[in-house]
Amino acid sequence: MSGVLSSPARSIELNNAEYVPARLVQGVCPECGQPREQPAVLAVGRLRMDRAALKVWVDGLPTPAMTSLEFEVLWEIASKQGRIMPHWYLEEDCAGRQHAPGTIKTIIHYIRGKLPVDLIETRRGEGYQIRT
Repeated sequence: MSGVLSSPARSIELNNAEYVPARLVQGVCPECGQPREQPAVLAVGRLRMDRAALKVWVDGLPTPAMTSLEFEVLWEIASKQGRIMPHWYLEEDCAGRQHAPGTIKTIIHYIRGKLPVDLIETRRGEGYQIRT
């Protein structure tokens, strides 16, 4: 895996492409400071997600309801469309300090249980990515 991971700066460079998590970019445009709209719907391969409704579909079929944390973790992984999301980054950014260490592994387990097929690939020692 090439690139630089920088936890304090809250950005990472993966495969020579700067990445700032969707949650941190939601507010304003870094160039003009104006509010920026986030996409309401994300479609990646067999997966479709509606951010406003917190709903997920696989192959056009709805999945069981997800908690906001489960949805946020899945959105973060899916929005990178095949790039690996480091485990530590999801742990810090999505779960935050209010959750115990290992929360992301548990959340991924619950997400997998709600999806009809396993769309999340674990890359041992690296993180998670969506199967497209």
